[in-house]
Amino acid sequence: MANAALESLELLLLDEVHYQLRLHRLRSSTRPGRAQAAFSEHKAILAALQGRNPAQAEEVMRAHVRSARFSALAAADDGK
Repeated sequence: MANAALESLELLLLDEVHYQLRLHRLRSSTRPGRAQAAFSEHKAILAALQGRNPAQAEEVMRAHVRSARFSALAAADDGK
């Protein structure tokens, strides 16, 4: 019974984290130029994967995550 309660709490917390992630993603995507930048970043990731270049894929994926993080933080600052 305790395990079920713990799993239920974990699912609730995960759901909240997912909600917050979606909210920040929405705010970030409305920043001027971010959608186009993200699209270009996704194309670079896809090209690296299609080219079977794991080092390049990792590099451009890390750059994309970093860019998305900075954009989300800037969007959060804009909302204050």
